[in-house]
Amino acid sequence: MYKKEGKVENRIRFKGQITVTLALVLMVVVSLLLSMVEAARSAALEVKLECAAQTAVYSLFAQYHNELANRYDLLFIDSSFQSNAPSFAKLEEILQEYMEQNCKVPKDQFFLNTRDWYGIEKTICAVEAVRLASDSSSPALYQQAVSYMKDLVTADYCEDIKSWIKVVEKESIDPEELVRQNKKSIENAEEGYEGDEKWRITTLYPEFDLQKMFGEKELVWFTGVGKALSPKKINLQNTYSFRHKNEGSKELNPPKLTDPLQDIYFNEYILLKLGSYTEVEKDGALDYQSEYVLQGKSSDMENLLHMCKDLFFLRAAANMIPLAKSEEAKMIVETISSFAVLIDLPPDMVKPLLYILWAGVEGLLDTQDLLNGGRVPLIKSYQDFSISLKGITTPGEGLYMRKEKHAITDGLCYEDYLRIFLLDVSRQTRISRCMDMIEANIRLTQGNEYFRLDACTDLIIVQISVETGFGHFYSIRRKYSYF
Repeated sequence: MYKKEGKVENRIRFKGQITVTLALVLMVVVSLLLSMVEAARSAALEVKLECAAQTAVYSLFAQYHNELANRYDLLFIDSSFQSNAPSFAKLEEILQEYMEQNCKVPKDQFFLNTRDWYGIEKTICAVEAVRLASDSSSPALYQQAVSYMKDLVTADYCEDIKSWIKVVEKESIDPEELVRQNKKSIENAEEGYEGDEKWRITTLYPEFDLQKMFGEKELVWFTGVGKALSPKKINLQNTYSFRHKNEGSKELNPPKLTDPLQDIYFNEYILLKLGSYTEVEKDGALDYQSEYVLQGKSSDMENLLHMCKDLFFLRAAANMIPLAKSEEAKMIVETISSFAVLIDLPPDMVKPLLYILWAGVEGLLDTQDLLNGGRVPLIKSYQDFSISLKGITTPGEGLYMRKEKHAITDGLCYEDYLRIFLLDVSRQTRISRCMDMIEANIRLTQGNEYFRLDACTDLIIVQISVETGFGHFYSIRRKYSYF
């Protein structure tokens, strides 16, 4: 490597250009190699962190509530994990455990006692924000239910339901107005009566006072004698609607749905998953659960009774329309009202009472048919009526006379009327009462005594960091959800 050039002033000179050059080149090459190794390690560590974090979160999301998924097709993580204390810190613990397992390198993978290539010494996991099943006025549970039903409900069926609502609006079917008319007609008749002061129009015809027809004993009018009714009750104070609720992060509230049919889809979800009087859902806290969504009472008997009342008044109001259009019905009412002078009542006061009586008794039979699995059109024709008041003017006949009944196959069934009533209940009320039933039903299953939907999450934001023995610190922030 050295070349002797000779003596210069009694000194020997050696040329070392090659040695210095190789040393400098070697230093540059080694630096480059080490930099490449470090860059490769850094890039590999970032990829490993991303994969480890994703796998950890996926493993966490795989722990969705099985009963909620199997029974109601809803995907949520229960942050209480079958305990009585919801805790989002538990989510962090589980995430931390998965991260440590994913970042730890087994010793049998080391080659010739080499060091861990990544040198990860510490992992830190933090759940920064969560979205709960109950957050916002259009919560994630509602949106999951709507998305689920979109695949099951056809557009034609949605159009049918919309057409029913249009019929109700077009024909001005107003059950409350029927009650007001009935009350006013009774008051007018009582004021116009000049005989015994103690006499009342409802003494002669008790059915005229429609508001006094209903009590628990009167359920047999609609369901039939001998049919067993559910005695089940729930404690309303322990339901989602009445208790204090947990809240998630407001910035994670789901975006508003823009589908105009979303309420129809959700109503179908209620009927499918909760059942009703004619389609009882087995092993539930209540048997008539769709009726609970509509009425909000604590017992099946109360909910069914109020449902029968609403159904009766709807049918009675709808029956007023064909009666008002029928010349035969008009002639019968005119004939009967002409006898009112015998009891010192003006005929004009009795006419509205007779129409309400006729429509009401027919509505009672309609309600019975619906509860027994029959079908009744929204607007019946006069020929389809089961009752006639001819019996009042016919010697030997009763107050009502049953007509020969024809089977109706193209009308609406009981659940179809429930669909109409559900669209008249506010969205928030329907959602809250649906959640009441879901919670109450799941609490009956093993290990879920403390289940609550406001402890369930379907979206989280996590911050995951790692520290290495080589002095590096890496951190990622990600948002994950089921949808």
